[in-house]
Amino acid sequence: MVHLEMTEAQLCIHTLTINDLPNEILIYIFSMIDFESLLAVAKVCMRWQQLCLTPCVWDNTRLIVCMKNYVRISENIVPFVSKYLKNVKLQYFKLYSQVRSSLTSYCPNLTHLEISISQVDSCIFDDLHYWPNLKFLSFRNSLIVHSPENANGNFVYHLPFEKLKYLETLILSNFALTHDSLYSMLQCTNLVSLNMEKMKNIPADFLESLLLAKAIKISAPNLNELSFYLCPFIIARDFQRTELERMFKIQLLLD
Repeated sequence: MVHLEMTEAQLCIHTLTINDLPNEILIYIFSMIDFESLLAVAKVCMRWQQLCLTPCVWDNTRLIVCMKNYVRISENIVPFVSKYLKNVKLQYFKLYSQVRSSLTSYCPNLTHLEISISQVDSCIFDDLHYWPNLKFLSFRNSLIVHSPENANGNFVYHLPFEKLKYLETLILSNFALTHDSLYSMLQCTNLVSLNMEKMKNIPADFLESLLLAKAIKISAPNLNELSFYLCPFIIARDFQRTELERMFKIQLLLD
């Protein structure tokens, strides 16, 4: 019979646990898991809870809020981790005002805000100054409600781009911007990607301004991705498609 004995070093290796990992490795692991799992991990022990509150853990963690989970999240979760939240997606809300107070009061550090398949009160545009570090802003498949003005079936709003100097990606749909908003958009020096869906009041001279901005590299110097979906101007006779395709990575969808 062969009798095998483990050395002290071998025994040590076989008894290592996840708690023997250094903080840096655990922080990296925690940064890769989803929001709900991160909350569960934070309850394991005091050490893990402290590591979960490391700001960089939340850089890639997205909180998805809908009508079904809003009460639970807003009352039991958001007040405790809100200052770390950077990425929030709202979906299936009848009105943005239902979640407005929680966002503006508890989430000052948002860099990504996505509102999807919801009805959005126009007060959202007044609230954007609460998140000066926004890099990603999307209203995809959402409807803006309560407008003081109407143009060709689209509601017209002023979006304060001058307050969004770090904005990189912008997705707009189902409403219209005032003339001043359209041109202030070009002052977003970090803007890389612009997506417009069902926007009906984009004038031809705005497209000319896009071309000029790209040519002289003063306004929106980093803008290189354009996407237009069901926007009437892209089938207009004077639409400068060739020039836009030459200067931008552009996607045009007519239907």
